[in-house]
Amino acid sequence: MSSVYLCLSCDRPVTTRQQALPCDSCGNWCHRTCGTGISQDQYRSAVRLDQSIDWKCMICSVDFNPNLSQSTPAYDPMDTMINNGLSEDEIMA
Repeated sequence: MSSVYLCLSCDRPVTTRQQALPCDSCGNWCHRTCGTGISQDQYRSAVRLDQSIDWKCMICSVDFNPNLSQSTPAYDPMDTMINNGLSEDEIMA
């Protein structure tokens, strides 16, 4: 890491002497201790065995569903009952 990277979580620089992870999706870095969910033992084991750690930052790990961002028309059960031929008096009875 010759460039200066800022931790996604604490916004402080990530140095080569610190335990940090790049996001597998966006490539941004995060200190291991800033909520990555990776234990020190897991991190050290991966470094010792020269293995990568599969990790995604909070932003990339959210399963975005575009359907959730669209408005859903309000449902009024009273309207449905009235539209089914019931009068308001029958509904309230």
